[in-house]
Amino acid sequence: MRAHFANAEWKAAGIRAEKSPDAIILRVPNLADDVNTAARLAAGKHLLEDYLQKALIVKPAPKSDKVVTLPARPSGIFRRLD
Repeated sequence: MRAHFANAEWKAAGIRAEKSPDAIILRVPNLADDVNTAARLAAGKHLLEDYLQKALIVKPAPKSDKVVTLPARPSGIFRRLD
C-alpha cells in the first residue's frame, strides 16, 4: 500500500483515494448525497484530518457505464428445430 500511496493513488473495495499537496480526496462508490450521510461523515472526518494533517474531501465516485454494445448476430447461423 505504501508504494501505491507514493504514486498518489490507492484503490480498495471501489474506494479511490487521490493525494494532492493540500488534501486527500476520497471517491466512494454509491455515496448518498443527503444530510444524514453528510452528518455521519462529518462525525469522524475531523479525526482523520487531525491525524493526516490534511483536508479530507469525500466525493461520490463517478458512475461507470458498464453497458457494452454487442455486435449484431449474423443471420443464417441458427435454424429452427421443429
